[in-house]
Parts: sequence; C-alpha cells; structure tokens
Amino acid sequence: MTAAILALLFLAQQNTATISGRVLDSSGAAVPGAMVVARNVETGLERPAITDETGAYTIPLLPIGRYDVSGELAGFKKAVKTGIVLQVAQQARLDLVLEVGQQSETIEVTASVPLTQTETSSIGAVIDNQKVVELALNGRNFFQLALLVPQVTPPADGSILSFRGGFNVGGASELANNFTLDGYDNNNGLLSAPSFRPSVDSIQEFKVLTGSFTAELGHNSGGQVIVTTKALIITAGKHTYPTVHGHR
Repeated sequence: MTAAILALLFLAQQNTATISGRVLDSSGAAVPGAMVVARNVETGLERPAITDETGAYTIPLLPIGRYDVSGELAGFKKAVKTGIVLQVAQQARLDLVLEVGQQSETIEVTASVPLTQTETSSIGAVIDNQKVVELALNGRNFFQLALLVPQVTPPADGSILSFRGGFNVGGASELANNFTLDGYDNNNGLLSAPSFRPSVDSIQEFKVLTGSFTAELGHNSGGQVIVTTKALIITAGKHTYPTVHGHR
C-alpha cells in the first residue's frame, strides 16, 4: 500500500464514521458470507462488506450522515435497518438478524435509538449542524459551542485566550487543545488556536473529545476538536475510498 493511500486513510478516519457488528440468524448463530451494504440516504453512496466466518463485518470510512444498512444472503429474507445517523469520528455497532425465507422478501426496521459506540473508549460529544447554524454566537465563532460539551469550561478571566474564544477541557490548559479541519492539522502554534476558522455556514458538525484519545489524535494534551465541513461531505459522497482489508 502506497504512502499516499495511507495518508488518505489517516485523514479520512478522523472525519468519517465506522460501522461494525455481526450478522446472525434467528437462533443467534453466525451467518458467514452475508453481504452487508451501508447506503447514504442523502448522497446515494454505497459501501459493501462481506461477513467472515464469525458473522462479523466492518465498514470503515463512511461520510457522516443518514444511512440505510442492509444484510442479505441466499436462503434468508433481506434485513434492512433505516434511519441510522452516523456522526463525525463515530465507531458504531450495528448487528443484523436474518430470518429464513426468500431473498426477495425484506424485513425493514427503523432505528429508534442512537447506535451504541463500543469500539472505542474515547469520551466526547458532537455539536451537530442544527446547533451550529441556529444557536446565537458572538462574532459567529463556532468554537464557543464547545462549551455545550461536558468537562468544557470557559478560561479564567484575563487569561491568554479568554478574549479569543478559548476554552479548557477536563482541567487542561486552554493552550493545549488540538484542532483538525476535514482531517488536516489546523493548529496555530503561536496563538494556541485554530489557524483557520471556517464560516458557521460551511460547517456540517464538529466533535469535541475530552479524554481517552485514539492513536491518530492527541497531538496536544487538551481537548481534540474535529471539524467536518459540508464541502468534505459533498466530495466524499461522489467518490469511493481505497480498498482496505477487503473493504471498499
């Protein structure tokens, strides 16, 4: 695998989501060889995966948005879960159950609760597009919305970033936060702030991690602010990421 592909995957992982889980039959036994497809409702992008001998599958690098996820195999009815909402940097778990029957038959289930995130110990919260667009902002600085996340507090009066929209995460210094924009480093080392602050109208959503960061994060010891723009979502919807370990 070339360095260019590795770099692309590294950047994409921060601004996309991953779905993993197992496909089982009605008795709870694993269903190997089943085709699982995640389809983005807004863009039509489809990403497939085949379950292994334990019925497990993983679909990485999914652009954030709303999905329908289906599972099918000859001899079973097709199972479809709709209304799956994936957020930035999410690693979600989604299991499917196939019932014996004709493959032309479909059992559709609408998701009623958010997906569990069992594949990572990272702690944080997502500020979605509705909050970014509709909540009042002084100077339209979207980073002020980080204060909606637990363990995020305003800096002390008179501190270095108190007048620039800084914030403290989990007791760490306001100078220790790390910012990425569409997967790229967005840190101004001189000001300990983001190098570029996109317009709130161009932001899809952003995530603030407050603890237990994964290996690709943690450039600084404070909070990790992962920003995804609408431009990235549109671009990702038109392209397919490189194949990794049999996934497309």
